[in-house]
Amino acid sequence: MTRRKRSAICYTAYVSGGFLLSLVGPQIWNVDPLVAFVAAWTTALCFAIGHIFIAVNARSEDKTAQLEIRNQDFEDGGRPIEPGPPAPDNVQDDDDIEARLRALVQRVSERCSGSASRRLESSEHALQAMITDAVAHSRVRLHLQPIVQLPSRQTVHYEALSRIRDANGKVIMPAEFLPAAARAGLGGALENMQLAQVISLCRQIGGRHEDTRIFCNLSQAAVADHAFRRELLGFLGTHRALVHRLIFELSAASLNSLDDDALADMSALEALGFHMSVDDVSLSELPDLRTRFENIAFTKINADEILAADAARLSQIANGGVQIIAVRVESERQAVALLDAGIGFGQGFLFGKPRPARVGAGAETQPRSPSARQRAA
Repeated sequence: MTRRKRSAICYTAYVSGGFLLSLVGPQIWNVDPLVAFVAAWTTALCFAIGHIFIAVNARSEDKTAQLEIRNQDFEDGGRPIEPGPPAPDNVQDDDDIEARLRALVQRVSERCSGSASRRLESSEHALQAMITDAVAHSRVRLHLQPIVQLPSRQTVHYEALSRIRDANGKVIMPAEFLPAAARAGLGGALENMQLAQVISLCRQIGGRHEDTRIFCNLSQAAVADHAFRRELLGFLGTHRALVHRLIFELSAASLNSLDDDALADMSALEALGFHMSVDDVSLSELPDLRTRFENIAFTKINADEILAADAARLSQIANGGVQIIAVRVESERQAVALLDAGIGFGQGFLFGKPRPARVGAGAETQPRSPSARQRAA
């Protein structure tokens, strides 16, 4: 029931109570009818005024919470990832891994300076040229956003996200650069760089935080690119230790658009032992996704959609064999309701915003330790 409906019911009760008291008051209180009338309606008016003050205060608190979510510099909950000295790789030596990563970034730069630059359109020339320059000069920065376990709010996983800086150091957000990059054919270049940075970060973490997974996004354009899939499978096939660190994340639309060749390569990725997370999933899509893709370990669903579902559907979700991560969690009210619904994981600005990851020497700071407020929670 909405707050407005509850208020309407309360006001109706106050008016009805005042009316009834004005009728039966003379007999109950043994007073003059005029006195009973004034006393009854004064009482009803006091209740109504008190209700108004309570409603205004609640609305003010909600607005304050929303402003805090958008403006406060949240600190990550749970334990941070603190990269240390590279751990030995049991499959291949460190020099070989570094050489392959450098070669991957070099191929990305060559692609950006070649075919991609010829596809720039005049209306977006400046933005797309900036993206090309940022990729060619390694100004694509890896950020990590925490995924927490409920109810403890302990950080258990991270999602890898990219931010771009222009030549002047200004940060360009994904909502601005991703559509332009896709239209210019630069999406694959950005993903290659993000993947190289994630793999480098995984090597720095080594054997520490062994239960923590890094969620790495693959776009629809990337999974549709045969050359990209072959290169990815070839690299992962020789670095099987990453099975216990990486979760590849695709949107539900990307999975549903795969042709037979792409499906075969995704099955090969699963055969190597890698699991998947599916983002932008609706509740109605879950049964079909579970049937078609056996190695889906996590599905991400908007918190508001989860909370709008009925109790039977929520019980089915919680017992379906796939871990549900509620995303876009921005208020304490959502967090409490998700816990009541049996959802075990959450992601959103309430728990921590994306922060720069430390990848290699001289990189930016890693996610920080939990704030006092989060520790108290």
